[in-house]
Amino acid sequence: MLYETKRQQIAASVLPEIAFFYPGIWQNDDWIKNALLFFDGIAILVPDPKRMPRKFKKPKIADALEELGLLHYIIADEQIDKGITFELSECIENLLSSGVWNDLETRDPNFVSLSISRLGRYGDFKEYNRIFQALSSRGLVVKAESDRGTIRLHPLVRGFVLAVLAHALRKKGPALGLELCPITEYRAHFTALEEVLNAPEQESAGSVVEIDKEIVAPDLSRASLQDILEYRRDHFDDHRKYMRLVRQFAREISYLPHKERERARFDRQTEILDLANDLSRKGRLAWRARSSFMLGIAAGFWTYHTGDPIGALLATGSVLSGATGKPKPEAGAYTYLFRTRIDFR
Repeated sequence: MLYETKRQQIAASVLPEIAFFYPGIWQNDDWIKNALLFFDGIAILVPDPKRMPRKFKKPKIADALEELGLLHYIIADEQIDKGITFELSECIENLLSSGVWNDLETRDPNFVSLSISRLGRYGDFKEYNRIFQALSSRGLVVKAESDRGTIRLHPLVRGFVLAVLAHALRKKGPALGLELCPITEYRAHFTALEEVLNAPEQESAGSVVEIDKEIVAPDLSRASLQDILEYRRDHFDDHRKYMRLVRQFAREISYLPHKERERARFDRQTEILDLANDLSRKGRLAWRARSSFMLGIAAGFWTYHTGDPIGALLATGSVLSGATGKPKPEAGAYTYLFRTRIDFR
């Protein structure tokens, strides 16, 4: 009885793990249905409704998720505050000075729009303007002509901003009662962050590792939300165990020297594959549907030092024990990659 009471106390203190989707609004409800098997809910980053020039178009499944308490809106204007805007400004200026983006084609006509709230316009206007001017001087940003609430960025810079914000906002999660777990269906968005972390000009970040994507879930596109949630009640712990194992392994392997990574990957891959096969088998039996959804992860973790602007932006308060026994701050970025077998990129 005492053990059970203690177990309940621990469970109550653990924050719900929420799939924090980026870049914004998902386009395909099918993979969201599968994500519900692994996470306690879904979160998306949106501007303050009072400042939005028009109401954003919700995905079809959004209303149903809201009614069930499974969809969370993270208001960019509130959460991208002065602190995050300052760190983002320092980070971007450092990258521009280091030459990471020197080879970008600045005459690309296909610049992509981005809400000014995501660049910290309402967190700190002075720092937002500093970011804009720094990027503008390199030809990487222009003001949008038709929408005063957006700017247009070089696609690679935009991808970096979206990815780094999804990770920086993880430290805002506890105050919201959530553990935010970045997830995307677009491999290209993490690639923009990965290229910066792996750039030789950067001294702080270790290289990014990617854990193989395994087929873990059936095609639930035709399944009703009610049926999915009933199945979830019986098999949620199994899916959660797999998700956490993949994340833990990605973190561990990020700190290993390159020559040791393949051995570690080989040693743990069997365990991961066994769990993936078990989830896939249960899904096929329950739904009589072909297994088609894959879950993988791309991650990079490192200990950061004073003067590391990327580390400061991505640090979540975690610490590692160094060789001297003194705690060292940890920075890291990870993104769950969730796509179908057909279109995984």
